[in-house]
Amino acid sequence: MHNTPLLVLVVCAIGACVSAIAQDASQKLPPRPIVAPINGCLAVTYPVLALVEEAEGSTHVVFTVLPAGGVTDVAISKASGPTPAHRALDKAAVKAISGCIFAEAPGFSSREVLQPIVWRLEDQ
Repeated sequence: MHNTPLLVLVVCAIGACVSAIAQDASQKLPPRPIVAPINGCLAVTYPVLALVEEAEGSTHVVFTVLPAGGVTDVAISKASGPTPAHRALDKAAVKAISGCIFAEAPGFSSREVLQPIVWRLEDQ
């Protein structure tokens, strides 16, 4: 007879703990991406995989700016890191730079540019 109330007490205590843990986890917001905009370029979007994995780093992108303002020969000169999440950051950097349109510069030759993109997350 004494076992039943004890069992109910233990189950209720475990339920309260699980409820408290679930409530605490639901209040924690995911980290917010911080990526500086690059003038004349598409918005740099933090990839979902990198957000989930909380990947950070710096991607160095090298590219050529044409006299008409377009961009060509976009490549990564330094990757942000070794994981698939870092590769997603690097791919997003290339996509953003590939969409850049700079001011037209008639009479000038093409020029090579090195642009670092820093990927950081901020806790909320």
